[in-house]
Amino acid sequence: MSFIGKNIKKIRSIKKLNQSQFAELFSLSRASIGSYEEGRAEPKIDKIIEIANYFSINTDMLLKKELSVNEISGFKLTDSKMYSKNGNNLIINTTKSVIYIKSKSNITFINHILDDDKWKGDEIPLPPTINKNSSIAFVHNDNAMDINNNGIAMLDIVFAEKVDINNIFNGYMYIIILKNDILLRKVFIKEDSTIILKAVNINFQPKTINKDNIIAFYKINAVIKNSINHFID
Repeated sequence: MSFIGKNIKKIRSIKKLNQSQFAELFSLSRASIGSYEEGRAEPKIDKIIEIANYFSINTDMLLKKELSVNEISGFKLTDSKMYSKNGNNLIINTTKSVIYIKSKSNITFINHILDDDKWKGDEIPLPPTINKNSSIAFVHNDNAMDINNNGIAMLDIVFAEKVDINNIFNGYMYIIILKNDILLRKVFIKEDSTIILKAVNINFQPKTINKDNIIAFYKINAVIKNSINHFID
């Protein structure tokens, strides 16, 4: 038997999901989740892949080892860093400033990209540990990627850089610039050119978007937490 049952139980515990809530995410029954966790059965391979992608966990790790809290909570921010906004000087004493998009300036930024004009809005100092001049900063405007302060929450500041669609990795989080909105979600690109945007918070339903409606993707470099006083590398 693999570690899938133990890992499902641990994921549920860390994400604060009961068996019914976890089952609903993957169109399974609560009884099935119970049987997995008790080692009486294992999910089919397509469900294992779906679970791994949803929580951004390597499928091999999900099956072959008991996952640590950090491995479950990592959110796959690639080379990103997470800072506390309060109690430190991480975002001062720097000469580099970048475009700063608050929720009220979403449409202004979308028009800025479409018209390829000079940015006329706010700017914010770039944290000294980020050397990428291509970075810009967004104020995250919902709790879709947060469960009990274990993720990127509303009002956190997300630093990110533009990335080509050909360099998108399924199951990773990106800033997605749409023609009428800016979202932070996990991205799954399908063969029919549709793109599914998923949240980690079960209160937010997945969105299916045609590739033609997406203006740009931005890869996350760093997050400054609005209220949680911690640092995650």
